[in-house]
Amino acid sequence: MMFHYTNATDRLQAVRLTEGSICYFDRLVFPGDRWLFEVSPETYLEVRSLCDGEEVVVRSPLCDS
Repeated sequence: MMFHYTNATDRLQAVRLTEGSICYFDRLVFPGDRWLFEVSPETYLEVRSLCDGEEVVVRSPLCDS
């Protein structure tokens, strides 16, 4: 399946794709950039960024099946 992620913030973000406990892709996404990628239904998207000096992590499944 094809998905895209857009960094709509004004900060650099570190994006990671995982399946279970296996990390299989890391990428830096610059503000305003869009990233197109192909994944399986079990893939999770993890986004890390800094906000006021603290790391914020969001992890969510790409598919709700």
